[in-house]
Amino acid sequence: MFIHCQATCSKLWVIMKILILGLLSIAFTAQAETFKTTKIVEFKSHAAPYYTEGNIWSDVTWITLEGVTSVGNICKPTAWSNGLAPFYIRNSNAGLLSLALAAKMADKTVMVNVNPLAPIIGGACKLEYIGI
Repeated sequence: MFIHCQATCSKLWVIMKILILGLLSIAFTAQAETFKTTKIVEFKSHAAPYYTEGNIWSDVTWITLEGVTSVGNICKPTAWSNGLAPFYIRNSNAGLLSLALAAKMADKTVMVNVNPLAPIIGGACKLEYIGI
């Protein structure tokens, strides 16, 4: 019985290794940060009462970037983003908002970082870094 279990257990261990390595490769791929160097095309924000408190858009500003039509399989153009992938910034993040607005107003090229594992809001990916 021990010999039979040893052979079966060995096969199961190989299968488990393959599954674990596959899952790890998927996890590391999904966590990859995406950097794009481009200009901000659109800069949009809505204030209450257009969107009421608690609505997914009540506390966000979103931007689109020149030539960026997708980030992986998750951030893709929506009906309102004119064929470009949308990115959102929480209005409470004054640093990101001020840099994005300054870059837009000065027509500067920016570098952005997007985490594809962050929550998606209305088809938009969360912008986590912006540099001018």
